[in-house]
Amino acid sequence: MPDNMRTSSAWTFQTKRHTRYGPGVASFALWLSGNSNLHSIANMSFNKAILRAYAAHTPTDLPPHVYFEHSEHTVTVFDKFPKAHFHFLVLPRVQSEGPLNAANLTSLKTLLNSPEVGKKEALALLKRMKKDAEHVRDLVVEEMHNYFGFEWGVNIGFHAVQSMDHLHLHVISDDLTTPGMKTKKHYNSFHPRLGFFLRLDEVLLWFQDGRPGYYFQSMINLDVTSYENKLKEPLVCLHCFKEQKNMPLLRLHLKGHFDNLIKETRVVSDLKRKYEELQTGELRRDDEQEQEQEQDNEHDSGAEKADGPEHEHLPDHQSVEIPRKKQKLYRFREMQTTSALDPDA
Repeated sequence: MPDNMRTSSAWTFQTKRHTRYGPGVASFALWLSGNSNLHSIANMSFNKAILRAYAAHTPTDLPPHVYFEHSEHTVTVFDKFPKAHFHFLVLPRVQSEGPLNAANLTSLKTLLNSPEVGKKEALALLKRMKKDAEHVRDLVVEEMHNYFGFEWGVNIGFHAVQSMDHLHLHVISDDLTTPGMKTKKHYNSFHPRLGFFLRLDEVLLWFQDGRPGYYFQSMINLDVTSYENKLKEPLVCLHCFKEQKNMPLLRLHLKGHFDNLIKETRVVSDLKRKYEELQTGELRRDDEQEQEQEQDNEHDSGAEKADGPEHEHLPDHQSVEIPRKKQKLYRFREMQTTSALDPDA
């Protein structure tokens, strides 16, 4: 999809931070009352159907604390109760014509089991959602560097069993330390290794050619009971795999990991700065030595001319010979240029 087909109400996260919780519930209710279609859907089941309302409406009409950006095929919104520093939902937009209607987009299970949509169209939709979700992830990583000075993991995936009516893809950073992360169910639903959180790339592998037909059918069954049992697993840290007794201890433990990451980043940054200062000092000293050498050469050349004509016909290779100190400096500068161009150096 061309970049000019993707639009956003604001291009930076900084503006979004100020508008994320701006209007509040009262203003949101007022906004709903001015949109009769959304209001009727919300009255039926406010909590479960609101994502469907977002996906069916004009994206730019959404309030700024909800809307992040949209493309031809999706609309990305802020999660109302974020479970991490960065938490977005990528929603497929409801089509007025064709199989991608609201009913077929109720959940991942609904989409993959719909004979009207079919396997080919379902795969195409998931790939479009992947592209838009990866664009959001790239913006998140950019903001991590701008605001925190470093980056950490960002996961893209679905919940095997949704709590909201409309297919939605989570783009969420893996710190999981916000106040919205309150319960064991919350945490285990986003743990990337327990199996309830289905990474998008893993879901796309279900469609891979060469697998037996029953494999795809078994995966898209998405049995509610078996997946919900995964939410009852012990609280295990996604970073070090240590089990924690309760959510307060887990949050404190995860915060410790995040704080350590900040400290490590600062240490590396300080070492890099000191190394750069050392490099600058060595280059300055070498430049001074080079200037001294040039002055000595000029002095020697003047003395040779004063001594007599026997030095006027030196061989060409002697007249352009590079002093050893200069050779060393050139090699040093060449190494620094190579190091600057090589990120792994």
